[in-house]
Amino acid sequence: MSMDIDVLLRTLNACTERFRTLSHSDPTQYCRRDTSDVTKRQLVIYTAILSLLRSGAASKASSFDEARPSILERLPPKVLARVLKYLPLRCRIAASQTCTTVRRVTLATPELWTSVKIGPSVYGTYAKDSLADERAKDWTSFTAALSVITRSAGIGLPTRAYVSLAASCLQDNSSIACLHGLLRLVTTLRLEPYSQGTVQIMNWQGFNDVTESQDYVSTILPSAWRMVADALCALAPSLEFLEISAPKSHWVPISLRRDTSHQPKLYIPDDIFAGVAGQLRACYLDGFLIERVPAFSRLTSFDYRPNPDSISWTDIVRIIDQMPVLETLGLCGRFPSPTDDRELASLSLQLPPLRHQSLSRVALVTPSYCMDVMSRQGVDNVPCLLSLFRDACSRSDLRIITDFRSDRNAHVNTALFPAHVGVTIAHPRRILANHDVSILQDDTVMVLANPVHILDGFVRTSAGATIDLSSLVDLTIGDTLWPEFARLSVTAPQLKEIGISILLCSTADTNVRDVESIFTEAPWPAYPSLDFPALETFTISCTSRSDALGTGLCYAELMASVDQRPSSSFRCACRNGGVLSLAEVHALISNTIRLSAPLRALKLMGVRATFDADPVAAFLLAASIAEEVIVSKDVAQDVHYAEALWKQRYRDARFLPPSHSFHPLRTGTFSPDDDFFDHIGPMPPFC
Repeated sequence: MSMDIDVLLRTLNACTERFRTLSHSDPTQYCRRDTSDVTKRQLVIYTAILSLLRSGAASKASSFDEARPSILERLPPKVLARVLKYLPLRCRIAASQTCTTVRRVTLATPELWTSVKIGPSVYGTYAKDSLADERAKDWTSFTAALSVITRSAGIGLPTRAYVSLAASCLQDNSSIACLHGLLRLVTTLRLEPYSQGTVQIMNWQGFNDVTESQDYVSTILPSAWRMVADALCALAPSLEFLEISAPKSHWVPISLRRDTSHQPKLYIPDDIFAGVAGQLRACYLDGFLIERVPAFSRLTSFDYRPNPDSISWTDIVRIIDQMPVLETLGLCGRFPSPTDDRELASLSLQLPPLRHQSLSRVALVTPSYCMDVMSRQGVDNVPCLLSLFRDACSRSDLRIITDFRSDRNAHVNTALFPAHVGVTIAHPRRILANHDVSILQDDTVMVLANPVHILDGFVRTSAGATIDLSSLVDLTIGDTLWPEFARLSVTAPQLKEIGISILLCSTADTNVRDVESIFTEAPWPAYPSLDFPALETFTISCTSRSDALGTGLCYAELMASVDQRPSSSFRCACRNGGVLSLAEVHALISNTIRLSAPLRALKLMGVRATFDADPVAAFLLAASIAEEVIVSKDVAQDVHYAEALWKQRYRDARFLPPSHSFHPLRTGTFSPDDDFFDHIGPMPPFC
């Protein structure tokens, strides 16, 4: 049997020990590294693979029959390839060098070599001077990345590379040649050019506080960016999706992140990719500026988050003018008004001939809205922008999302809902207001905002009147807001679906002990005050567990573990899932809504069980107000959608472009897991 199983066992043992260390470490470390629940799944898979190989080694040691094929040799190649797919890239490389059987399968399976990550990660701090220019090239192996991608080249598979690099990595011709080779082969590319940053971190050692200088991945300097930009002026004939992002480290003080006055301006070169569009169809720029870029002329999707974050109306007109086939546009930043009458006159001359024929999706994200309103530093000009896009786009199916949610690093104690919404959306078709997000939507515009704590500012105009709900079709509301909503005298003649989302346990923003129960709230109005004659479906859905960090612990358990160390035995009741009473659900609906006819469906979603003293009588009560009663463990779609929007904004924002708000349930092209799973080459020493 031609295999060195001991070497393979040592490789997989090291990998398993790495994940076992992660799964048993202090939960606060998950906060620091932003590790997701994929870690635990991979741990189970690696342990199973290790067990299989150990059994193969034991059988070999007992039989000493060289003619007898090993377990690996008896596995069908497709099965072995499927198993190897669950290994991180560096382990796949090690496996391909230890056994003739495994090597033959790995080299014959190009799907194993379609993705690679090189360079340091933004999710950590490093030893002093580890990221200095003279050492930066030690962590970025272009040769290794090119050799991996080459294994899958020539058969039409999509390939992707995630490259974090410093300018000093491109000081020799061989590295530049390898980068050009990647540009020729990959279909998806994410670039994170960086410079060395230094931060002072305080460590607690006994009773003494020790301050240490550590390195972090910082935004690249203009002089260094020019060197990287020159290396990008080469043909990229296969490239379809491009991301160029300025690293945003968690270790930079928040005050420095907000201060954009002294931040350098980094421009995308006009001759990037030799000025040839090629196959490039989607682009996301985060932290960089553009003017005229011929290589972007055939984009169908463009997302733009410049730094500084001011996007003028002239910038917007320039973008849509140079991208004639653009279908989706995402903009993130501040949107100031035109500076003077001359700029307005110039815009009015440009808009009539524009009339963009393809643009149908526009996302406008203003993460600084709440902070600007509270500090009175800016004026909200989004309503004027809506008029601009309506005038500039000829598509009748134009859809616009305006996102006013705060950034994850902005500490906003008051949930501010944009005051102009009553004008922007005069007749909402959909309302969603729960613990994760607030949404108002009509046929063209969707407004996303922070979750509101008081419903009054959400459903009332600035004059104090309730907004017009005559066109409302879909309403989803959180249990914290339902009692207040039920006391309003509301008529919605077209409303067909109502959903209530119930918080299972505490989150970072809400403590369940402070939440009124919608089933025991008293006194309800003497006569139901909500008139919904067209109502067909009433849904009550429990939310998912508040596992925001992907650690397997809800927020309450995580806090207990931080306070009491990982040995804490506290387990939150949310592990039991949702448990509801049919009799209480019947009373809730009967006391608050005037029903002209029985509901078509009463849905209890995210519910593990129902509990009533007399189950038969309770079911008959529920059946008296609904033709069909459905109980399911699956969370309702609207609740799942709101949770995806929260995750997109506050967990994966670094990898998700602004236009992703149109499809929050889709996974991004890149994710935090790629930092480990697809990484090859050495890493700087973590601190």
